Amino acid sequence: MSPYSSEFFGHTMAMVIPKCAEDLVEISSLMIYDDTTTRETSHVSVYVILNSLINVMSTPIFPRRLPPDQPPPRRDSIVEGKRTPLYGLAWVCSPRQLGKNLGSIGTGRGEYRNVISAQWKGPFGYELLPSAVHGMDGKFYLVAEWNKPHPGHTSEAIIEAARKAMGVDKDVTLEATLQWHRFPLTWLAQEEDEKEKLALKAVENIHLSNQPPGVR
Repeated sequence: MSPYSSEFFGHTMAMVIPKCAEDLVEISSLMIYDDTTTRETSHVSVYVILNSLINVMSTPIFPRRLPPDQPPPRRDSIVEGKRTPLYGLAWVCSPRQLGKNLGSIGTGRGEYRNVISAQWKGPFGYELLPSAVHGMDGKFYLVAEWNKPHPGHTSEAIIEAARKAMGVDKDVTLEATLQWHRFPLTWLAQEEDEKEKLALKAVENIHLSNQPPGVR
């Protein structure tokens, strides 16, 4: 089994963190790299178990992420003696995807904000305008709504209007990325470090499991 194959990745992760099987988050694709050439060697569809495990390891009262059908409490409401932070229900995409979905525009100078604003339709005020937040991981978090009150409007109507304003309706692959994310997104950098450590540990464990009993 090649150490750069999707089978190897899935087998390794399943061995290291089997208890996360019910929390798997499927995404459209994951880039697998060959360390010997630093070139992309395959583009495969896999289950991202690391995100699930990292989320479980984060603040238990206020996780970094929540499923779209499990909204967090309203911001500033008290839960177990602590104030609920800001959460945003967001799709996640690359700068290239965002630019393409908004009409093949650039995303480097903020032009996307003007396009989103111009496409914001319906009986909604400016305070409900969706936001495209550029995360420290290089991805855009397309926030449809926050965990704030929005009297007079249903979440379903706001989300649907945001879907059209941010071009999500033009890219069906983005629907699988919709989750509640805790803001600010400062935890993204820490999460990348945690993923790297877990991946290294996974490779170490699979290597040890393949050694003869007398060598371990």
